[in-house]
Amino acid sequence: MSSSPTVRGRRRAPLRAAAFLAGALLLAAAGPALAKEVNIAITGFSFPATMTVTAETPIVWVNQTGAPHTATADDGSFDTGRIDAGATSGAIVIDTPGSYAYYCQYHGGPGGTGMSGVLVVEAAGTATPTPAGGGPTPPPTDVLTVAPGEGGSTSRLLTLVLVALGATLLLRSLPSRRRPAGR
Repeated sequence: MSSSPTVRGRRRAPLRAAAFLAGALLLAAAGPALAKEVNIAITGFSFPATMTVTAETPIVWVNQTGAPHTATADDGSFDTGRIDAGATSGAIVIDTPGSYAYYCQYHGGPGGTGMSGVLVVEAAGTATPTPAGGGPTPPPTDVLTVAPGEGGSTSRLLTLVLVALGATLLLRSLPSRRRPAGR
């Protein structure tokens, strides 16, 4: 006796819903590991001389001084705008590998004058965020790599929606177990 297409489809529905739910959970677990954010600390009226990052990595500057600063590319490709004392800039994302000289508009100038630094952007999969002078060091004082959204809600909300949708699909696909009347 063969199953009808409708019955066979209903038998596979829980499997599809469970696979969707598992995928949503894997995405939630892998999300922070896939997209890291590099924070560059501004200390003592200076930037790290050279910072190496991966293309498409969000980069933010954290002003740990008592004065406002900017991080402005010599070639104009990015500008954080004013970063007040104790504040954090918005994220800058550079897609194209290369070297990007930058400076503070208040305390430096193009061409490496005064408060300035260089971002070396490498193709995805080749760079580890490092300050000048060698390989990765145990947590340096001027560079910190953290997962984006720590304390944020956008990725968590998306994860919750996907998990809820997967659970709903799974529950709706299970056969109904109604008890006969009178029992």
